Amino acid sequence: MGGLTGLMLARRHPADVGRLMIVDSLPFYGVLFGPGVTVDAVRPQATMIRDATIAMAADAFAGQQAMTMPRLVRSPEGQAAAVAWSIASDRKVFSQAFYDVLTTDMRGEVAAITTPTTMLYPLDPTTGQSAETADPIYATAYAPLKGVRLARIDNARHFIMLDQPEAFAAQVEQFLQ
Repeated sequence: MGGLTGLMLARRHPADVGRLMIVDSLPFYGVLFGPGVTVDAVRPQATMIRDATIAMAADAFAGQQAMTMPRLVRSPEGQAAAVAWSIASDRKVFSQAFYDVLTTDMRGEVAAITTPTTMLYPLDPTTGQSAETADPIYATAYAPLKGVRLARIDNARHFIMLDQPEAFAAQVEQFLQ
């Protein structure tokens, strides 16, 4: 969610964003559903997810988050932390933000971004994804962004900072130099 917001800010307010670090985000999340997916194609599913998540009982939402986090975080401690953060969040805001991510397509605007950008993305071979499949997803998504620096963090899932805190900190340090 933050990466897409960063892209939007860098595009719409370039003078206010000196540099940008994106952590595992794409200009259009829908490409994960297939290469030809459009916002219009994703919108009904995004609406259903948003509305169902808002309507869930608290225990059902907690259970759903507990089932989801292993896909996003490797360690049990990291999963527990992410579940707790999710449960503590405002579910209406959470659900609307997820809807917004699913229905926002920045692909056509990436080339116009002039902000120096570093994009970190994870690779965890235990999920069945290989570098040969992961690398092109991010390289293709960010190819129009001149000067972007892509950095893959191995043995991590979406929450890179929880799975590989030292590697993440090193990337942040390099970014801040």
